[in-house]
Amino acid sequence: AFFQDITVAHLDHMLLSTIPMEANLYRAVRAMVPSVKAVRVPGPFTCYVSIEQRLPGQAKNAIMAVLGADMYMKRVVVVDHDVDIFDDRQVTWALATRCQPDRDISIITNARGSDLDPSTKEDGYTAKWGVDATAKPSLAAYTPRHRVPPEVWERINLKDYGL
Repeated sequence: AFFQDITVAHLDHMLLSTIPMEANLYRAVRAMVPSVKAVRVPGPFTCYVSIEQRLPGQAKNAIMAVLGADMYMKRVVVVDHDVDIFDDRQVTWALATRCQPDRDISIITNARGSDLDPSTKEDGYTAKWGVDATAKPSLAAYTPRHRVPPEVWERINLKDYGL
């Protein structure tokens, strides 16, 4: 006999629920920040948001929109539109180079949390946090990111290097 279940020991089981979750979170953020570019739920209780910040404070508005729209969300990272939120290395880079923790981390205490979060208190309350990892004062003030031009990538054959 075989037993089949949709719950697995990997993050794969999160994929089914993240598709509608990302759509709902995108709508919630767009209501507050019309220049939202993308929303990603990479894992449990976490959301990455890419925005084209046109006014100061829009990153914080995006954080509050996500945390208010879904009780399962506990951690939100907002980045500029030049950061690919589907590449964890780029999100980590933005956190490291565009964020000052004393200025850019917002912590909300005593919020309703998810029963699925083992760190939630017995009464159901938890703390939630968001990180504004956008360039300050603006993206224009930052040195452009160095990237290999696409035409160079097209000429490179990785097999020539044993890759």
